Amino acid sequence: MNRKFLAPLLEIGLPLLLFILIIVFHPQALDIRLETFFADGNDFPMRQNEVMTWIHSRARRLTNLVLLTTFLAVVLGRWFPRFRVTIPEWLCVLLGSGLSVLAISWLKATTGVHCPFESVAFGGPFPVFDPSLPFAARPGKCWPGGFAGTGFCLFSFWFAFRDRKPKLARGMLVFALLFGVFCGTIQLWRGLHFPSHNIETLLLDYAICAAVYHLFMRRWILRSARTLGEIPAAPAPSGT
Repeated sequence: MNRKFLAPLLEIGLPLLLFILIIVFHPQALDIRLETFFADGNDFPMRQNEVMTWIHSRARRLTNLVLLTTFLAVVLGRWFPRFRVTIPEWLCVLLGSGLSVLAISWLKATTGVHCPFESVAFGGPFPVFDPSLPFAARPGKCWPGGFAGTGFCLFSFWFAFRDRKPKLARGMLVFALLFGVFCGTIQLWRGLHFPSHNIETLLLDYAICAAVYHLFMRRWILRSARTLGEIPAAPAPSGT
């Protein structure tokens, strides 16, 4: 298969397939078993911990700061070419991150999954539900993991910069992954998510950022980079 079509298929299709499989074969028993490592019987001692609460309330500011810095690089890049970010790259970041946040927020509001501390498995009143898609707001707003998306939504940087600044792109990919895992683990400790909730956020955010890049932004990003002379021009089609 042509690499031109294989990359989008793998980077969009594979995470979406895994996302759907986890919904269809939802690992309730494994989720509960893993979450017991963060619980003390039916209680989550870290749920109201001041440090955990402070991290939860402040971590999003780091994501916002990273996004704001990218916009400033667009504005100031005219005078500081080394730090230049092109408009197509910035839009790829903005759309990828923004759509990831919107998708996770919508799913949390409509899928009817309660948090571990609210579930009967840990002394709460609600069953452990599988995610469902009624397309309307309903009680239970804990699937998928919203706070993990604070980091995972930054997968957009990997796609936006990998053609022109591969070292920066790889660094941001690692940062997004580690930051998302860190934020997601905070919520596991607090009894606010099961492990699969955060895995689902990772998969969906990656697929959304990949879709924005491959379906809408890639050609524009490459064209802009070639105009700047920062990547080789596309080879001319061979004659017959």
